[in-house]
Amino acid sequence: MSLEPLTPHDDAILGAMMATIATLWAIGFAAYVFIANYYFTKPPEQQRVRRRALQNLGVYVGYLIMGILAFVSIAESFDAFVSGDRAGLPSAQFYFLVALGGYALLFSFEIITSIAGAVCNLRNRPA
Repeated sequence: MSLEPLTPHDDAILGAMMATIATLWAIGFAAYVFIANYYFTKPPEQQRVRRRALQNLGVYVGYLIMGILAFVSIAESFDAFVSGDRAGLPSAQFYFLVALGGYALLFSFEIITSIAGAVCNLRNRPA
């Protein structure tokens, strides 16, 4: 345990880290609700298509995992902030980077699969 106090710069960084992850969680939650509503409003025979079902299951599990990581990241940053000790900074930074990278992967996956779906729909439509 380090007895070195947080600097004002550290305080600002920890606050920004917590705000960033909270914002990403909110965006992810809104995206999850949209995706779930879109999927479950499709006819049952389209919901049962194995590829779509597995893809959606993967996305739902991804959002669950990212929600947990977001909570851990915010908790670690908050703990370092409240303790006032620099010893908690490496852990807070690690979980922040893991959560940030995870959301980048999850959102990128959603965008890529949406583009692929749109291209497939365009190819199957008569001109």
